[in-house]
Amino acid sequence: RTQSRTDIFTTRYCSGTGFVVPISSCSSDTMEGCCSHDHDCEDENCGGTSLHGYIDTTKVTVLNASNPDCLKNIFRPWDQRLARDVEPLHSDEDDPELLLSIPFTSDVKIRTIMIIGGPDGSSPSRMSVFTNREGLDFESVADLPPVQEWGLFENLNGEIEYPTRFTKFQGVANLTIHLPTSFGGSRSTIWFIGLRGEGTKNVRQPVTTVVGCPTAGGMPYALKVYETMPQPQDHKTPAGENIPQPPHLGYRCSANTSVPQHLRTVIQ
Repeated sequence: RTQSRTDIFTTRYCSGTGFVVPISSCSSDTMEGCCSHDHDCEDENCGGTSLHGYIDTTKVTVLNASNPDCLKNIFRPWDQRLARDVEPLHSDEDDPELLLSIPFTSDVKIRTIMIIGGPDGSSPSRMSVFTNREGLDFESVADLPPVQEWGLFENLNGEIEYPTRFTKFQGVANLTIHLPTSFGGSRSTIWFIGLRGEGTKNVRQPVTTVVGCPTAGGMPYALKVYETMPQPQDHKTPAGENIPQPPHLGYRCSANTSVPQHLRTVIQ
C-alpha cells in the first residue's frame, strides 16, 4: 500500500499480470481491469506503445549519478529492456537518491512507467514524477507536490509496469523522475526505464527567453516562452471532421537556485 502526498493511491500487484493497479480497478476474483501478460502488449495496445522513439536522449540529464555518461544506456527499445550488455546507471556510493530529467522531441501521453533496478537491495523503492517542469533539483522536488508517486517493487525481470493517472499525463514535454530511496542498498542501480503511451506531433519550440517573470515582481528569473501548434487530428468532431485550432503560448520559468524558493516556478 502506498500513500501519495497529493491523494491516496492504493495499489495491488496482480499476480500473473504486468501492472501494479489501483485496487478499485482490479477485481480480486477476476483481475478485471488489469493487463494480463499472456499476450503481446504491443499488439494488444493495452498499455500503449513504447515512447522510446520520442525521448530526446541527447538532452536527458541526471543528478547524483556516479557514472552519468551511462544515462543513455538505460533508455532502450522495449524489447531490449532485459539486455545486460551495457553498463547500468549507478547513484553515488552511500547515497541512493537519483533525479532524472527526460525531455521529449514532441508532446506525449504517458500511460505506464517501468523501472528495472539492480539486485541486492539496489533497486529504487519509491518513485515520484513531475511533468513539464524543467531544471528541477533536489531542493525543489522536496518542496513541490509530485503529479504522482508510487511505492516500487524489485522488478528485476521487467514484468511490472506502473500505470499513471492518465488524465494528468497529457501533453508531456518533459518528465522528471525522482528516485529517493533504495531497498536498503548503499546505492541505487538502474538498468532500464521504459515509458508507454501515445505520441503526438505537438512540438514545443522556445520562442524567446525573458528575464523577469511578470508575477515575480521583476526579480531576475529565466522565462522560456513556448509556442504549441495543436494538430488537427487531435481535435475531431464525432463525425471525424478536423476542427482548426489556433496556436497558443505556454510559459515556463526554469528553476534557478539563486532565486528565493517562494518565487520559483511562478508560471507553469
